[in-house]
Amino acid sequence: MNGEEQKEPYTLEAYTSGYIEDLTVPEDSLFVMGDNRQNSTDSRDPSVGCIKISDVYGKAVFRLYPFNEIGLLN
Repeated sequence: MNGEEQKEPYTLEAYTSGYIEDLTVPEDSLFVMGDNRQNSTDSRDPSVGCIKISDVYGKAVFRLYPFNEIGLLN
């Protein structure tokens, strides 16, 4: 992100496949990745790309991970 490798110790694989050229996520959009990164069709696939924030519906109400912060969200 922003030219820096992200540390993600919570992933099962040490590497997420998929090549992305330099990408700037538009101000009104999100870059989304599936939870099964090796087999997900997500923003890395040109047929999906970045998702407009206005197209996202739902609300997070419960956190499972990290386990020391499990519980309801405000």
